[in-house]
Amino acid sequence: MVILGAGGLAKEVATVLLWDNYEKDIVFFDNISKVIDSNIVSKFKVLTSESQLKGYFQKIDNAYCIGVGNPRNRQKLSQLAMRNGGKAYCLISSNTLVGQFGTEIAKGSTILSGATITASVSIGCGSLINKNCILSHDVKIGDYVEISPDVKILGNVKIGSYTSIGTGAIILPKITVGVNCVIGAGSVVTKDVPDNTTVVGVPAKVR
Repeated sequence: MVILGAGGLAKEVATVLLWDNYEKDIVFFDNISKVIDSNIVSKFKVLTSESQLKGYFQKIDNAYCIGVGNPRNRQKLSQLAMRNGGKAYCLISSNTLVGQFGTEIAKGSTILSGATITASVSIGCGSLINKNCILSHDVKIGDYVEISPDVKILGNVKIGSYTSIGTGAIILPKITVGVNCVIGAGSVVTKDVPDNTTVVGVPAKVR
């Protein structure tokens, strides 16, 4: 398994794999950082170029998961991996509750420990559902969405692609949040949010 990234979230992704006794080798890919955490370097192989990544995919294992949070960066890294022969792996922590009534989770998504995903939920490609989040019935999450820890998304909510939702935010039922939006940490969203909009506060207002 190649984890794309070598920062804090990448370490959390690796931790989930280790907790779940992932049986194959875990390696990291980071072609940007000049200094990489010594805890990673001392224990894991780190790929630092596209050519190394391509070679690993071709010769050893082509599975990858995304270890960065920013929606656009998640997409860029995923596209880089795919053009070098990678195959997106859907990482779902074993310490997550996932409902069986029509729930769909697309390739490349990452769901960390303690999340609860109930009934008829759909999650798009490459999205991140962080620790202890709750996604209620009939929620629809777009592609490459970043949902931070402890977020609560209530029933019949729609979240557009490339949106980022801050820690502890609450999205009330039947709300639509557009594409490329930012929801501030701790915000309570009571009204629809148009595309390309940042909202913060209780209740959340346009910043």
